[in-house]
Amino acid sequence: MKINLFLIRHSESVINENKMKFFINDPHISKKGIEQCKELKNFLRNNDILSKKKTKCFCSILLRTQETALFSIPRYKIYISDFLKEIPNNIQKKLNLKLGNFPTRNIEKQKERLKKYLKPHSIKRLGMLDPEIIDKKNNYKKTVYNRQGNISLFLENNKKNFKENDTIIIVCHGKLIRSFLNRKEKLKNCSFLHIYNNQNDNLFHFRKEETNEHEYFNKKNIKYNILFEPSL
Repeated sequence: MKINLFLIRHSESVINENKMKFFINDPHISKKGIEQCKELKNFLRNNDILSKKKTKCFCSILLRTQETALFSIPRYKIYISDFLKEIPNNIQKKLNLKLGNFPTRNIEKQKERLKKYLKPHSIKRLGMLDPEIIDKKNNYKKTVYNRQGNISLFLENNKKNFKENDTIIIVCHGKLIRSFLNRKEKLKNCSFLHIYNNQNDNLFHFRKEETNEHEYFNKKNIKYNILFEPSL
């Protein structure tokens, strides 16, 4: 299967802006982050990246990716996935905190928080990739709430949603993207990357014998271009 994969790191959050706010519950993007999103939105429009019919967009269960996606990507439905949450940093690991900045567990409360920046009609573009990730009370299930993100697992578990030549846009987190690309250098907020390899851009060969194997996605031959980084 051949797909066109793009990864976006979320724009600046209030944690990126002020490290003293490290333990804030599921931080919003900052005012600078909003401007970064506007800059990315103009780039996407000017380069016709969103003009393709087979475009699917995904984000994590954390507010900063949802806000970045809704600000930057117009019109499209944005699907929340439980496989795209941030990897805990060293301090969180030492404290045994697996939550990646503590997402707001209740969906309705999360939507109320989104209204701080976004209009109600924009929030309606958010949807659940898998309805099974929430319970009857509209809370993320415990397994979802505590899951560590993994782009490889996301691709493997959702390949049934992809079709030949689809454009897949994933808005997620810096450490998650760096882990997927085997990259040590940090990414700037709101970086937009195009992922490909040396085999005619044919990165994703889903085969039965690889159903439960993720090493394929983590090979060091994954190549990428950073198409956009905000000037802000």
